[in-house]
Parts: sequence; C-alpha cells; structure tokens
Amino acid sequence: MPQLFPTTLAGAATDEPLPSPASSTPAARDGSPTLPDNSPPPTRAPEAIHDLDAWENRWLPIIEATLQRRFPEVAKKVLLNIRRARDFELLLTLPLLLDRPDQLERSKVETERRARAELAKRGLTKAEVAQARRFISQLQHAPTEGAGAIGRGPALDALWAWYLEWSKTARATIAERRLLRVLGFSK
Repeated sequence: MPQLFPTTLAGAATDEPLPSPASSTPAARDGSPTLPDNSPPPTRAPEAIHDLDAWENRWLPIIEATLQRRFPEVAKKVLLNIRRARDFELLLTLPLLLDRPDQLERSKVETERRARAELAKRGLTKAEVAQARRFISQLQHAPTEGAGAIGRGPALDALWAWYLEWSKTARATIAERRLLRVLGFSK
C-alpha cells in the first residue's frame, strides 16, 4: 500500500523519522493544531494583535447594540458572518466589519445612511475605523521570517509547516471518525 504521509521531513538536516501521528500533539480545543509544547504558532506582532483585539472588544458590542435596537434589518446586513474573534482570526472578520460602515455611508437606502450616522454619534468615526485599519496593516506587513529571534528556529518552523500540511491532508483523506479520534482530530 502506498504511503499517504511522509515519515520524514523533506529537506531536514537529518533523515531520522518524525514521531508517529498517533503520538503527536493533538489539536487544540478549537480544532487548530498546536506545537508540541502546546503553545500556538509563533506570533510576529503581539502588540498589533492586542490592539486590534481591544478595538474589536470595544466596538463590536456598540455596533451590535446600536444597530440591533434601532435598525434591525441593517444589523442583519452589517453583522452577517461577524462574530467575536481572537488572534489572527481577527484578520479575517474585522476587515469585513470595517468595510460595512463605508458601505452604509454610500448606500442609496436612507435607513442605512441613518444607521451609519448613528454609529458615528456613538463614536465609530472614520478616524476610529482608520485606526483599526492601521492595526490590520501592521499585522499584514509584520515579518514572516526569523522565528529564531523568539527562540524557535528554522527547524521547528519546518516541522510546524510539515505538521500543518500533514494534518490538513489527514483530515481531508481519512473518513473514518474513529481513526480521526485516535489521531487527535476529533472528540
């Protein structure tokens, strides 16, 4: 039977096999894989993530409360696929949320323009939105190389990349839930 997953890391300094998948660290509670020491992947811009998370924690509840009470139909549109996020997931959800007030402002529907004006009265000004965009830009332009600067090194980065590839392939190709459970991919 052909081997589905390599047992060695391509391009590694040694040809010693990696630990078997069953003994590797299981996925975190949220389903994302973790490093062998149970720490998340290295963060490159912790200050920007913290600032972005603080911005979201402040403004998302205000946007939700204001729109849901005063403009429920607009709230459905603005808050579609938006939920509280953490860490780098913010880079997926927050740009959507930041684009939507601009869309309300340019809308031809009077109710949507009034909803944007109400958000501005609550403090969600163009300057506030621009500040969040700056945080996102900092994260998008953060260095992606040099994990060794925080003590991880290229070997662990290569191992992490291999693990991510392996785990995604395993989830996509293994249909038997019992086996996925043994591998640590489901409960």
